[in-house]
This record gives sequence, C-alpha cells and structure tokens, in this order.
Amino acid sequence: MFQINHHILLDLRSIIMRKLLFIVLMFAGITGFKQDDNRVITGIVTLKGDNEPLFGISVMIKGTNKGVITDINGRYHIAVSKHYHSLIFSAVDCKSQEMKIGKRDTININLEFTNQGCSEPAGL
Repeated sequence: MFQINHHILLDLRSIIMRKLLFIVLMFAGITGFKQDDNRVITGIVTLKGDNEPLFGISVMIKGTNKGVITDINGRYHIAVSKHYHSLIFSAVDCKSQEMKIGKRDTININLEFTNQGCSEPAGL
C-alpha cells in the first residue's frame, strides 16, 4: 500500500487553506464588505433674524455637483463622502454661506438677505 508522508499532507493542507483564505478575501472585496465612507448630514435652514424656515435653499457638497433642496420646513438631508469637508448653502437674493462639516451630523444655519431679500421659489 501507499505510505503517505505526514509532512507532505500538512504542507498540502496549508496550501489549500491559504488559497481558500485568498478566495474568501477576494470575494469580500468584490461584494463590498467594507466600511461605508458616506454619512448623512441633516439640518434646518432658517432666515436670520426671525428664524423662519426657508424652502428651496440649495445645499451643495463643495467640489461636486451633488446637492439637495430644503423642504417646506427648511429641512434637508444629504449623504456626504468623508472626502468632502464643506457644504454650500445658497438661494437667489440670499447671501451664500459655506459651512465646514467637521465631525457634525447636524448643521443648522441662518441665511441673510442680500439688499433685495430672499426670494421664495416661483409658484408659491
């Protein structure tokens, strides 16, 4: 009968385990088993002075073309990659403001009128 050398069997088992581990790690990388690098920033945009919520304010991620518009209650939520650090708030006739995100998940902001005042979106 054949006599199997135990050292060869252990080496073979070790090679198979390493290849199996490599395949599992490759599969995990392909299917996205990684930490999500986005977070959601929320907040309320109000008018400076009377704290009335502002509808239709543009909230943009600085350095991208990604943004959202505030709802009727001045609320917004936007998913931001950890690679971006600022939001820009703007509207016609309001002074634009840039806010650093830092470690915050909530950013509330008061916008000021320009000389003409903040315009409400057309159709209201």
